Amino acid sequence: AKAKRSLIHFLSASFSSIAILLSIGSHASCSLVRVVSWYDASDGPDGRTVQKLGLWSWKPQNNELCERYTPMWNDYFDAPWNVAIAFSILSCGVGSALVLYLWWSVFYPFLYPSRWRWLALVALFAGVFEFLSLLMLTGNICTEIYDCRIIWGAWLSCIASTLWFISSLLMLYVLNISCDATDKTHPLILETATSIDSSLRSLESNSFKPTTQRID
Repeated sequence: AKAKRSLIHFLSASFSSIAILLSIGSHASCSLVRVVSWYDASDGPDGRTVQKLGLWSWKPQNNELCERYTPMWNDYFDAPWNVAIAFSILSCGVGSALVLYLWWSVFYPFLYPSRWRWLALVALFAGVFEFLSLLMLTGNICTEIYDCRIIWGAWLSCIASTLWFISSLLMLYVLNISCDATDKTHPLILETATSIDSSLRSLESNSFKPTTQRID
């Protein structure tokens, strides 16, 4: 059971690591959606033709590099876009903290079955936050201003969400693995109980030790 739990621990940490890498790659890119061009409908606020859009940057037509959004874009962004940015930050922050915690516990084991329930909940939230970062697709910029088509950046985000959910299920599965009583007991508690038991045995031995009297 202990070996099986260690394997699931490693798998959940691996899937979580892949998920956070895909999440960061998706959010850092300017390739969440591709803008379908027709006439002048795909012109940006500075007059250049928009080719691709991301949460933090965009790519002009015939340009090799992405560019950060300038204040000229502020009128293009509405509530769904800003909410998507907030969820992207949450997913990366929560996911990164969880991955560090999982890998730390791989090399310094201290996780007990009761804690996996909370880790599974954190992984689930990371997946939900990641999925909600795609709310930008429901904003005016993709429904009223441009005609957007999702491309590899959005697909990476979907895959990351799926991996977070798989990691959450793996963590919950640990709770169903039968463990020895020693595995369920915290080492400090076990050590304290052992010390108390030794003290009681020593006291009992001294209390009932037979005595001999010398008869003159």
